[in-house]
Amino acid sequence: MPREGEERMAEINPDCPCTWPGCENHGNCRACQANHNPYGEKTACQKLAERQVERDAVSGVGKR
Repeated sequence: MPREGEERMAEINPDCPCTWPGCENHGNCRACQANHNPYGEKTACQKLAERQVERDAVSGVGKR
């Protein structure tokens, strides 16, 4: 049974934020992670998520 999120990762992501020209893994999250993560690199999705967390922290989103 796939873990949470794995089903979506197996599909092609039409909103892939990768800007690398000619990326052969464009939209394929699982292949992208397999390509980048073993080398300590982050995928475009991971970088985007980190930037969003930083923006939220600066703007106070989620704080009362």
